[in-house]
Amino acid sequence: MVIVIGSNPSVASPNCSPFHASTRSRMVLDEWFGDAHTDIIPLNVSDQKKEGNRPLTRNEILNQIPRIIKQLGEYPDAKVVALGKTAEFAMSLTGREFFAMEHPSGCNRKLNDKLYVAEKIKALRAYLKA
Repeated sequence: MVIVIGSNPSVASPNCSPFHASTRSRMVLDEWFGDAHTDIIPLNVSDQKKEGNRPLTRNEILNQIPRIIKQLGEYPDAKVVALGKTAEFAMSLTGREFFAMEHPSGCNRKLNDKLYVAEKIKALRAYLKA
C-alpha cells in the first residue's frame, strides 16, 4: 500500500478528488507505478482547487498539517510518495518517512528528460520494495 500525496486538485479535474483518473497527472502516475501491483491511496495537501492552479502558500500548507497527519495515521504501514515541492515540504513537517518524486504535471519540464525520469522511477520502485 502506497500513499501518494500531491499539492491540491487540478482545475482540470472534474471534482476535488486527488489525482482524478481523467487528469494527465494521474495518467503519468499510473505509468510510473506500472506493474508495481500496489494499492495507491491518493491524497493532497489541500483538497481545494486554486485559481489558475496557483501554488499553495506557506500558511495554507501549515494549516493542513494536522489533517494530513490524521490521514497518514489511518495507514501506519503504508509507504509515502510526495509528488512535488509542496508535498515534500508538507511531508517534512509531519515527521513521516517519504520518497520524493517530481510532480507528474504536464507543466513539469523535468519530465521531458527521459533518462532522468527512468532513474527516478527506478529509485521509486526500489523504495517500494524496501
